[in-house]
Amino acid sequence: MPRSAHAVITLAPSSLRGSVIDSSGGVVRLERVDLDPSAWDATWEQDLAPLGEPLRAVLAALKLRGGHSVTVVYESASAVAEVFTVPTTGRAAMAAATLALSDMRSCTGPDWVSTLHPLRVEPGSNGSPARTHVLAIAEQDHVLALIATLIERNGLKLERCLPARAACLVAAMDAASRLGNTDGTGVMFMSDHSTSLAARGAQGIELARCFDVGYLRLAEAIAAAAARESSGSITLSGATSLLFTIGVPSRGQLVDPALGLRAEQVLPMMQSVLQRFVVEARQTLRFGLADTSLTRPVLFLAGTGASIPNLTNTLTAQLDIPVETYAAPTLARPADADLAVVGACTPLLETRVGLIPAVIRIRQERSNLSRALRVGAVAAGITLAAHGAFYVAQRRNTDQQAANLAPAVSQIDTHTLRRESLYAFADQLEMSEKALSSTLGSCPPWQANLHALARLTGPEIRLSEVLGACGADSASAPTLTFRGVATPSATTRADDILSAFLERAGKHPLFTQATLSSSRSVIENDQDVRHFVITVRLRGSNPAPLATLNGAPR
Repeated sequence: MPRSAHAVITLAPSSLRGSVIDSSGGVVRLERVDLDPSAWDATWEQDLAPLGEPLRAVLAALKLRGGHSVTVVYESASAVAEVFTVPTTGRAAMAAATLALSDMRSCTGPDWVSTLHPLRVEPGSNGSPARTHVLAIAEQDHVLALIATLIERNGLKLERCLPARAACLVAAMDAASRLGNTDGTGVMFMSDHSTSLAARGAQGIELARCFDVGYLRLAEAIAAAAARESSGSITLSGATSLLFTIGVPSRGQLVDPALGLRAEQVLPMMQSVLQRFVVEARQTLRFGLADTSLTRPVLFLAGTGASIPNLTNTLTAQLDIPVETYAAPTLARPADADLAVVGACTPLLETRVGLIPAVIRIRQERSNLSRALRVGAVAAGITLAAHGAFYVAQRRNTDQQAANLAPAVSQIDTHTLRRESLYAFADQLEMSEKALSSTLGSCPPWQANLHALARLTGPEIRLSEVLGACGADSASAPTLTFRGVATPSATTRADDILSAFLERAGKHPLFTQATLSSSRSVIENDQDVRHFVITVRLRGSNPAPLATLNGAPR
């Protein structure tokens, strides 16, 4: 395989694909092994061990040599792929996207690997700021480690991992960006296991999202109808070929003469899948174009699913908006669908973004360090030889300089005495600070506790006074006492809101105990509000006593 070519392994519930993509982004070779989609969850539970034999068959057919680097595009339930649109550019955009990703608690923490990549900048106009679309992908590290083990067990090197839904998202945005400055359009990019939607308004792309339903769900509907309504059965691969040949059948149409399968038997099985496409498209256009588009939206169908006959007409009838085909691939052979699916990954592959498991990242860092040490050792040897020659020449000068520096020795002695005097003064200062600390007691960092209190306070809690006490002001542990009012919401009484607030305060890691000192009900503005006084005990630390007292809330 040429060095300029790139190898891609695709792991999906229905198949394991291996492909070679040339420098221009074209798929020059592709091999596929069909899998049982119903066994996909069990495959992950068995640490991907069942994929070993199919992978070896694909590698043998592609003639990939051992040690070749590959990119793995995979499907998993835990993978996260989102596009964050932030109203800024440059480093500020990446910082905002990082903050948005950190707010997704399901994909943050030491057990997760994540990365961000800027996809596109929409220039500002009419007073609106420029916007940046940032791709965020994340995955659990142990999932990436399983993929790395599978690849390395078969003699290959894992370059990076990419969730398939991320490739689908980038492909949808790439298609939407090629529409030009078209107001009120959307792109539905349909791949085998996922579909992405991008809404484009007058200011550019407004929204991009992905959901885990692809055209193979329609093929599964055909296979299920054949197993249920006819005397025979059909494989998922055969059902996929029927899907791209017959498409979404019309009533009365014969779908498969050999099985006697008719449209009336297939359409009910397809309807739930079609309805999912309709709902997702309608929601994307509604929220993505609600404030920007003044024209009737048009939806363009792209990706491999765009080659399904009669799908655009079916979606047009159910969405009640025009649905047109956008650059549908030609599927003259069954393998062409696989070529189209793998080819759709090209825009993401060109970004060089990806996820690397911690075990490989650490290995790379160690390799780089070892290489640096070897280079450093050679450089050190050369340097030592040069310094040896230089030392002989400098030795003579050193003796002469030592004699010239003799007067400075007395000055150094004087400096030493002054330094010892400063050390003694520092000891006295430390003793004074300890005396202050024993007298004033231990006070916590007020700023951190006030910040924690602000995060606990919801829109229904209004604080009117916060008092802090520590040291001489507090008989035991430092405390915060705050007065406020709990107002009811549309669905929750003020008592319940106050109880929830008290419970949150009691469970916060900076507070050891939260006590409701007093509470009374008052009618204000025709609302039954609750005035309260709450005291919380704080976990004390021991910063500098004077600095702590200066920052105490009053």
